[in-house]
Amino acid sequence: MKQEYFTNDRLAWSPTKRQYGDALLEALIGVLLTAVIGLGLSFAASRVLLEQRNQITQNTIIAQVNKVMASTGIPQLCAAGTAIPVTVQNVSLTLSAPVCTTDAVSVAVTGGGAALGVNLPAGVVTAMTFSTPPDSEEFKKLLGGNGVLTISQ
Repeated sequence: MKQEYFTNDRLAWSPTKRQYGDALLEALIGVLLTAVIGLGLSFAASRVLLEQRNQITQNTIIAQVNKVMASTGIPQLCAAGTAIPVTVQNVSLTLSAPVCTTDAVSVAVTGGGAALGVNLPAGVVTAMTFSTPPDSEEFKKLLGGNGVLTISQ
């Protein structure tokens, strides 16, 4: 027996006519989801690139400070109290003078029944801290955030 459908001038109901707008709606939702995923991926990629740039800038500053420490010497650098010039991405900036902590150091080595002890004189640098100026617009542009990079050991 053939199923008959109710039809008149205002309404025509059949299983095929009922689904005409569904494919368009599904396509619209699919495009919307793809756009949201694309935006999320581009945001994540931009954050990764920004972190990479900040890390490269910080590593450049640390390498230049390391070079100054190796060429000048840590005790002389602490005694002089001079600021350290750095150049990052063609911008010349100056780190503050290092804040150094000195202590007397004792070293003891034991082994095989023998002991060896050495007392180094007072004034051995045990900690050193460099910091970028807190209100430097140049460092804020290079490092992001508040622009403060503190190196301590």
